[in-house]
Amino acid sequence: MDLIKEVGVGGTFLKGMNALRHTLKYYRSEHSQTIIGDRSSKFEWEEGGCKDLRERAKETIRELLRNHRPEPLDKKITIKIDNIIKEAERKIKQ
Repeated sequence: MDLIKEVGVGGTFLKGMNALRHTLKYYRSEHSQTIIGDRSSKFEWEEGGCKDLRERAKETIRELLRNHRPEPLDKKITIKIDNIIKEAERKIKQ
C-alpha cells in the first residue's frame, strides 16, 4: 500500500527507485493472461469459427461449470462454519 501511495494517481511504477525495484521483482510472476482473450491471427480466428468474446466467455463458463471439482474444506474450517451457523440459529430463536 505504501508503494501505491508513493506512486500516486496517474503515476507510473517505472519511475522512482522503490517503484522500479518492485516492478522488476514482480513483473514476470504477476502478469496475468486472460482465459477468454484471443491472440490468434485473423486466419486462425476465422478457422476457429470467428467466435467473439461473448461466445468464448460462454464456452469457458460452461466448461468450468461442467468440470470444476472444488477441493473439500479443511475439517477445522468446516467445524468453525458449523459453529457460526449454530450460533446464528440460536440467536434467531431467541
